[in-house]
Amino acid sequence: MERNDNQQGMDAASENPFVARFAQFFENTQKKNIEKLVSKYPEKRSLEVDFKELEHFDFELADELLQNPDYVLEGAQLAIQSVDVPALNLDEFKPHVRIHNLPEEASPVLRDIGSAQLSKLLAVEGTVVQITEVLPKLLRAVWECRRCGNTYTILQSSNNQQQPAMCECRAHDFTLKSSTSTFVDFQKVRIQEPVEQLKGNQQPTNLDIYVIDDLVNRVTPGSRIKISGVLRLVPPKEKKLVYGRFLEAVHVEETEKDFDDLEITKEEEEEIKTLSKDKDIYEKLVKSIAPNIYGHEVVKESIAMQLFGGVKKVLPGQNKIRGNIHILLVGEPGMAKSALLQAVDHIAPKSVYTAGKTTSAAGLSATAVKDEFGEGGWTLKAGALVLASGGIALIDELDKMDAEDRSALHESMEQQSISVAKAGMVTRFKTETSVLSAANPKYSRFDPYQNFMEQINLPASLVSRFDLFFMIRDVLDR
Repeated sequence: MERNDNQQGMDAASENPFVARFAQFFENTQKKNIEKLVSKYPEKRSLEVDFKELEHFDFELADELLQNPDYVLEGAQLAIQSVDVPALNLDEFKPHVRIHNLPEEASPVLRDIGSAQLSKLLAVEGTVVQITEVLPKLLRAVWECRRCGNTYTILQSSNNQQQPAMCECRAHDFTLKSSTSTFVDFQKVRIQEPVEQLKGNQQPTNLDIYVIDDLVNRVTPGSRIKISGVLRLVPPKEKKLVYGRFLEAVHVEETEKDFDDLEITKEEEEEIKTLSKDKDIYEKLVKSIAPNIYGHEVVKESIAMQLFGGVKKVLPGQNKIRGNIHILLVGEPGMAKSALLQAVDHIAPKSVYTAGKTTSAAGLSATAVKDEFGEGGWTLKAGALVLASGGIALIDELDKMDAEDRSALHESMEQQSISVAKAGMVTRFKTETSVLSAANPKYSRFDPYQNFMEQINLPASLVSRFDLFFMIRDVLDR
């Protein structure tokens, strides 16, 4: 009725043709890494394998891994247990083999992932927008018949719970024995296309990532991550033809590199070197910002400096001084403030544009959401300032925002982080974001006979966080 797990493993090893090839690869190239893993097991439960190393050793095996990852990875899991390492107990040593650094042809952008990639090994990159709390997932279920007490062990291979159809005593009623069943940590992560990859009016594409065991709690909302995994289908709840999709993670790493998809040709490199020797480079940079807008030279100069950014300073005692520059433009209508913001949005490699009444505090900072993604529980969702971290946030019509929503900017602009305490979840997000904002004076136009500062409909605590502050007047002539 029940089969021994070791016996099942031996049967699988004899049937799987990739076990011997992987065993040879581990013996020849990964012996030291496996010895280190054995000494740290079970605190560390994964062997990280560079795809390029595998490809160099056996390119046919590497190619098969991309096309048929389930069967090949099963062979790798079984092969690692057969490596001859001192102090290795085969019954207890069952690590994961995690493949990373996949080739370019297996690394599509989120927007290009479709039905052709189903059940293939992929590497995708994106920004984390939502995560769930860690939940237990059933891996090996022990079912007990309520009538006669017989037990049946079933490995749960799909996302739907599997139980025996019928007992020997012809009963159909079973109870799960949670004490003898095997569970594993499980977490869902939702990623979104990096902001700098979006062009024009494109909506960002989302993809759900399922992570288990030692991959949980590796990332936070706002992090830029790269995931290797197998694309799977989510069956529809009703009998429909359209299926959902998710990526079952094999390897997760956080990437600090922003804008790494920028490729510079040799001609462009020569042009950059020539420009660097130009004595008028500073003026050219200033004039390149919204060249169709006449004047505003000082404003454009400050925006050029903001785009390059300052230097972050770390003082003794780990106190930090931000390197990001914040700019506020307060001007009368028709002075091309919005046009300047949109020009910067077009130039900046990473930017998020928001405006006035359509922006809320939750949309700027972070929000707690209760939905199906979190299995009915609460999840945290990153907002615009978190997603723009490492880039620039453009906020138009700042004076039209509600005071409560505007208050979300205070901590982010000075401390470069957003602290969240919602629905019992307490956390902090990184927001190393420069803010370029535009607003109108209190009565739409400046009164030359009043104090300028009194005509700004913004709290002093917020205005003080802007490093550069411009009052743009429309002086009428005949």
